[in-house]
This record gives sequence, structure tokens and C-alpha cells, in this order.
Amino acid sequence: MDREFFVRNLNEENKVIIKTMIDLIKSLHMKVVAEGVETKEYVDFLLQCGCDAIQGFYYHKPMSMTDFNILLDNVSD
Repeated sequence: MDREFFVRNLNEENKVIIKTMIDLIKSLHMKVVAEGVETKEYVDFLLQCGCDAIQGFYYHKPMSMTDFNILLDNVSD
């Protein structure tokens, strides 16, 4: 799912649209990946709806390969 769905406020109308899309994708036996998620509110809602993977600035900003390797080293310690 493109980040365009996650840049707006999470109101009831947007919740219905996102939940319906997730249900449709799941009914086709596909994995749901949300891209460009920036807030905890969206992360929590997407997880509650059954989203399989979430990526975006909420977790980390883009980084160089060197910085990524440092991050991995710190996580694995």
C-alpha cells in the first residue's frame, strides 16, 4: 500500500478505506505491505487490521549502507 494512504489524518473515513483495502488484499491471499508510514497511530492501526509488514520514517529515515550496518550491529548485540 502506497504512502499516499498514510499522509492524511487517520479519521474514520480513512480507516474504512484502509481496512477495506487490507481485507481485499488478504482475500486474494496476498501479503499486505504498507510503505511510507510515519506515525505510531498508523502503525498501531495497520497492525490491528492485519498488515503483514510496515516500513517508513516511523522506524528509520533513509541511511547509507555504512549507517545501516552500524544499526544492524547495534540491534544484534
